[in-house]
Amino acid sequence: MLELSVCIELIFSERDFLERLNGVADAGCPAFEFWGWQDKPLDDLVARMDSYGLVLANMNLDPLVSLVEQGDVDSFVVGVRESCGVAKRLNCQRLATPVENVNWGPGQPWYAYLADKETRDLWKRGRERVVEGLKRAATIAEDEGIVLLVEPLNTVVDHHGYFISSSQQAVDILREVDSLNVKMLFDAYHQQITEGNLIANLTENIDLVGHIHIADVPGRHEPGTGEINFFNLLTAAKQAGYDGYVGLEYVPRAGPMDSLVVVQELLDAVNREAD
Repeated sequence: MLELSVCIELIFSERDFLERLNGVADAGCPAFEFWGWQDKPLDDLVARMDSYGLVLANMNLDPLVSLVEQGDVDSFVVGVRESCGVAKRLNCQRLATPVENVNWGPGQPWYAYLADKETRDLWKRGRERVVEGLKRAATIAEDEGIVLLVEPLNTVVDHHGYFISSSQQAVDILREVDSLNVKMLFDAYHQQITEGNLIANLTENIDLVGHIHIADVPGRHEPGTGEINFFNLLTAAKQAGYDGYVGLEYVPRAGPMDSLVVVQELLDAVNREAD
């Protein structure tokens, strides 16, 4: 059964950090997620999670280290080891793992960044370091029982110049890394902007999908506010074999509680249809 995970960086963001878990529990959602962990009150977080019976479904590698730049593979591996330790402390089994620092702001389509031979050659060398770093990190993840999640990010609206933007770029890298503990975080918002063709790109690579994020396009608001048919997308994912969390990484246009009611009704309908 698909279940919801609420990203408390964007939903209930008007509250103090720990109070956001109260909102998740009040909404009847079983799980939550957040980005970096180094600025979080970890001991208090564990106590609050336990008091509400909430699951931390996903968190981010922290600090971010660029695998793309020469010489940062060792630092990346150290960061993965430390973050996996924190994830285990929080009983979290998934670690979103950016392969370089994340820029904010609009840019060009991913293919425009590879328009000339020099930049293509640079990308190939960067790809070699990404594969090397993920292979080394995979051994840590396998030992710790953590799944590392590689997420393609759109470079047109939100994250100009990010190294992995299309799902196929991620798939090609993950096939070479070849570890059950290194998978893709498929974010429907990012991939609708980047490439569309969501159902095929998701279901044809479902064995590599370790987590799903949803937000509508345009605006990154809750499902039903834009152009994506989330009922069809999530039904197809479940019928293809995905049975994990659906992370809600959107900025609510309605109030947070109202948006979560709508999304829970959507997911209930998906679970009924796909079972």
